[in-house]
Amino acid sequence: MAVLHVREIPDQLYRQVQKMAQAQGRSLSAEVIAILEAAVQQQESRARFARMMEDIGRDIWTPPPG
Repeated sequence: MAVLHVREIPDQLYRQVQKMAQAQGRSLSAEVIAILEAAVQQQESRARFARMMEDIGRDIWTPPPG
């Protein structure tokens, strides 16, 4: 498994993530992994949605006659 080191995290952000971890009963490391997984899933969903909208647009658009 890879190791990721992040430097210069703003203090307020660090405290917020710590609070989130506590609320979820997770370690700080586990919470950061959960946040990253959620962000990646969200990005993948947005990309799928964009592709779907492009496909729909191609399906309903017809070139003008002539």
